[in-house]
Amino acid sequence: MWTIANVSEVMVELYQGNNIRQKTGDFFWFAVGIISSIFFVLIIFLTKEKNKRKIRRLLGKIRAGGLPLIGNAFELVVPSHEILSVVKGWMDIYGPVVQGWVGRQVYIFVADPSVSEKILSSSIQIEKSCDYSFLQVWLGTGLLTSEGL
Repeated sequence: MWTIANVSEVMVELYQGNNIRQKTGDFFWFAVGIISSIFFVLIIFLTKEKNKRKIRRLLGKIRAGGLPLIGNAFELVVPSHEILSVVKGWMDIYGPVVQGWVGRQVYIFVADPSVSEKILSSSIQIEKSCDYSFLQVWLGTGLLTSEGL
């Protein structure tokens, strides 16, 4: 059972030794670590948000249909040989450059030769998405699946 004498003995013991200094130092470094972590996460979050805003602005120039959250996934529930027919239907409605969303992943389809030329001749936009890894197993590393390096 705690009495006033026991509490005062504990207080004297804490203040007389280095325990209070050690605990204060530990708390200081803990607080520095937490604040640094929050700052680091905030910088990463703001950088990603800036990139997302830029992508959304650019994608806003490309027409597309679709529903919120699932995008165009419901339209793509067709046999694999009919997917190009679905995309052609989008191009008939929206023009030669359209976007299709499947969940959070966006796909941009281009049928305009001048736009295709700008993309394919660029030395900057040469990195393929992870979707090409499925083709690489089938086609090997070639013109379609290489990184262009």
